[in-house]
Amino acid sequence: MFIATIVRANRSPHGQPTERQTESLVFRIDEVYKGKVRAGERYHTVTSGFGASCGVSAWPGTPFRPDSPIRDKDAVIKRWLVFIDANRPGELTAPSVPLDEALSELRLVRLAVGKK
Repeated sequence: MFIATIVRANRSPHGQPTERQTESLVFRIDEVYKGKVRAGERYHTVTSGFGASCGVSAWPGTPFRPDSPIRDKDAVIKRWLVFIDANRPGELTAPSVPLDEALSELRLVRLAVGKK
């Protein structure tokens, strides 16, 4: 579990079927709360909104649907509270969320690990 900043984000071309839409995200890890990753490292993942995937969309208000084009490529949600499974490298797990939506959870996590 860590806080990270998206440094690169790309979405598959608009118009593809939902099951083929993906986002390639590269995070710079800022703070680590649990796991073997370290601050300053990069974490790459490809997310999808299809099936049992724990995919997230880096663009606000643009779910994984063929009729949801990205209107502003620079409007990426930058900071995230990221959850990963050490047994599944390169994958996000629920409940990875934008940092501004996780402030109360983040306070609890910081208390639990002794960070303020």
